[in-house]
Amino acid sequence: MTTTERRADKIVAALSPKEYVLFDIAQALTFDSDEEWFSASDEYKDERSAEASRAHSTFIRRTIHQFLPVVADQRIRDASFESQFLRRLWGDCNLYVDDVIKEMRPRVMLLAEQQMRALLELRHEKSTGYRGDAEKLLEDLLQPRFAIATIRRQRFENRPILFRQYGKELCRLIVAAKNAAATHNKIDQLERTMGGQGHLSRVDVCEVKLAATKSSDALVDSWVRSAKSRARADLRHNKREIEILISELKRKLA
Repeated sequence: MTTTERRADKIVAALSPKEYVLFDIAQALTFDSDEEWFSASDEYKDERSAEASRAHSTFIRRTIHQFLPVVADQRIRDASFESQFLRRLWGDCNLYVDDVIKEMRPRVMLLAEQQMRALLELRHEKSTGYRGDAEKLLEDLLQPRFAIATIRRQRFENRPILFRQYGKELCRLIVAAKNAAATHNKIDQLERTMGGQGHLSRVDVCEVKLAATKSSDALVDSWVRSAKSRARADLRHNKREIEILISELKRKLA
């Protein structure tokens, strides 16, 4: 082992359980996506689901042996729970955004096509059959962005938690949705100018942001409840192993 490696080991060994989880997440986020991260990991190279690594007892053992002070049993269990909880929460956020991207990408494309058709119709007609819901599209994309921002601030010391691939694609879709909202309002204005009925409701981006902020609070609460529930289940599953490790640490201290 080189001097640099020994120094790195000392730095890592001095981290608290939460600091170690944040360090581990930062290492994972050097990859563009969770697929690249898992493919680069020998231990979990065949696993697609983040469930496997977060629940794995290897992390429990490493946390107790290397990163926890030898203190009261409850302190050890609390620290183990926090570590599992943060890993669960981090994984859930990435999986949720991945699902949102897959769902919203075709919706963004469809709305763009509808708006293009409406603009072409208004070159020759006074009105259009366009009925796109640009407001709902924008709100559905802003909700996870605001929820991620809250989770980062409350639980991860405002550090990045999304893989680059998900973060970039979510931002791209939000920009497209904002453009769609502007086009929506343009279609309404053109229709009214040409003497049409002006049947569309204009999109107020500020009101959409306010609605997305309110709905994101409920999303954050559901993520936190789910992550805590499954972290407790993880610890119950590894209860016997944790008790053995605590006993070993007490025996060494005696």
